[in-house]
Amino acid sequence: MASQASNLRGIVIASRDYGDKDKLVDFLSSNLGLISVCVKGALSRNSKFSGFTIPFSTCDITVKKTGNFYYLSDYSILEGNSEIINSLEAMIVASHISSVIQRFVFQSENSREVYELAAYAYFTLARNTNKYLLIYSIFNWRFLAILGQTIEYKSCSVCDEDIIDDDSSIYLSILEGRSICESCFSKTTNKSSYVKVSFSIVKSLNFIAYGNLSKVFALSSNQSASEILAFFTTKYLERQLEIDIEVLVELNKLNLYSSAQDTN
Repeated sequence: MASQASNLRGIVIASRDYGDKDKLVDFLSSNLGLISVCVKGALSRNSKFSGFTIPFSTCDITVKKTGNFYYLSDYSILEGNSEIINSLEAMIVASHISSVIQRFVFQSENSREVYELAAYAYFTLARNTNKYLLIYSIFNWRFLAILGQTIEYKSCSVCDEDIIDDDSSIYLSILEGRSICESCFSKTTNKSSYVKVSFSIVKSLNFIAYGNLSKVFALSSNQSASEILAFFTTKYLERQLEIDIEVLVELNKLNLYSSAQDTN
């Protein structure tokens, strides 16, 4: 028996065919987390709901729940973010965001934070496709922060000296939340597990993890800094979530990202 109609705001993460006429939409709701929405007749030529099934848009929807599915009865698009599909690099990043959300976000207590992160990420990516590497890095690091898997880098994990010198190099572990200074790095035996970064990169990571999202997505960086951030956040995300990420490989093939950074 169908329940009463519910009004939800959220983001179309992905869609797929369901039978001969319908589609299933993975919808990230701001209050229910990731849900499946069945769109009846979406594959029909004259369907009034076909526009809802396009990924990356933010929508208000009206649904009724029957069994395991929510069934769409009405929708309105708030932000279409259609510019993403016109940029190959933006599509690669947007698809990565969707994939991570599909795998690790369900009806959880963090769904509101993830919804806000995804909304900012898709919106900014659609309007600044040239910032694809930085937006990719911001999503990776903030998502880990939401899961409680980042730290605020303040001092060397070995000697406990504060990280305050603009001219010094800092080494961040891709295995765990550790940062070490140049002096301590010279004594470590596991150099390959660290990425050399500047003080400005450390400040950016701390701000991305804990700053106001509107200001976080207003950040800018040069190509070199964007590539270092992308490399480090990819390796850290892979380690923490135990997944393989092919985004940088795909971008490298298209000459949109340089080869992996030297971690020594």
